[in-house]
Amino acid sequence: MNNLIAAGRRQGVALQWFSPLNEIDYGSPEGPKITPGEYAEVMEQSVVRLQANSYGDIGLIGLETASGSTTDAYLHALKNKPTITQMLKAIAMHDYAGQSSDIRPALTA
Repeated sequence: MNNLIAAGRRQGVALQWFSPLNEIDYGSPEGPKITPGEYAEVMEQSVVRLQANSYGDIGLIGLETASGSTTDAYLHALKNKPTITQMLKAIAMHDYAGQSSDIRPALTA
């Protein structure tokens, strides 16, 4: 991740947002299938590494879940992690089954 950001900046790319993982609830071939707790740990380590390399100005995009029914569990895993929430600038989700989910209650709970 840090190498990608550094390479982009050397090329003049003003990277402002970064999504570390995709479809964490779906798995291969889109991304790793990990639990909400594992996801929170990956995101926390991402924040630590970004800040350690002076990339704390980059906003993280979180979740990127592939099913609306799993979104709340992953969101709740992040909510009590201030190191993550300070850099989390957007929440993304989608659903291949054509269902829509309203995550607004989970954001304020």
